[in-house]
Amino acid sequence: MLRCDKNVNQRTGSVLDNTPFCHKYGNMKTTIILPDELMTEVKVLAARERRKLGEMMTDLVQAGIESRARRQPEDESARRKAALAWLAKWERLSDELNAALPAGGSIVEEMIRDRDRRC
Repeated sequence: MLRCDKNVNQRTGSVLDNTPFCHKYGNMKTTIILPDELMTEVKVLAARERRKLGEMMTDLVQAGIESRARRQPEDESARRKAALAWLAKWERLSDELNAALPAGGSIVEEMIRDRDRRC
C-alpha cells in the first residue's frame, strides 16, 4: 500500500504533500524527445494497428525493456571482454611510452630539483 505523507499548515490550514507524486494506480505522464524519423515510424505502426499512440509507445518501451533483460548476461560478458581488451591495449601503450622515455625523472621531479637548486 502506498502511503502519502501530508502535513497541514497550522496557520492557513492548507495541506502540503511531501511526496513528488502520490498515486497507487494509473499512468504517469512524461515528455521525451525523439528523432522525427523515429516518431514517424511509431505513428505509422500505431495507425496500421489502429491503436492509440500512447498505447503503442507503452508496448514498444515494454518490449525494449524485456528484450534488454533477456540479452543482458550475454552483452555483459561481451562488454567486459571489450573493456579488458581496451585496458590491456592502454597498458601496453603505457609500457612502450615508459620504455622510450629518456633516463631521469618526470618533468615534475625535474622541476622540483631545479627549484631546490635555486634555493
